[in-house]
Amino acid sequence: MSVEIPDEFSSVPVLTFKTLKNTELGALEITRDEDGSVVLTGILKLVTESMLQSYPRSVLGKWTPNRARIRYTAEEAAGRDWKNYATGETVDVDGALAI
Repeated sequence: MSVEIPDEFSSVPVLTFKTLKNTELGALEITRDEDGSVVLTGILKLVTESMLQSYPRSVLGKWTPNRARIRYTAEEAAGRDWKNYATGETVDVDGALAI
């Protein structure tokens, strides 16, 4: 059995959100855990001008893996500025979970 490993810069998030430090990240998946916390997996960051010392200019504006997962309590998740990446529509946490 072989697993297809995507190109580092080919991922596209299903949603974007702001971290507790107000950094915008993307995620490939969002779920609610049994304890009510919100778990985001496949975390991505957008390559920006300020990151070009670490990345080639050809990947400017593309998403790259950032970390495996982030967990927010229900209270923390409420203020994350969720957006449906495909439409740009701002959604609440329940709307994000429905994407």
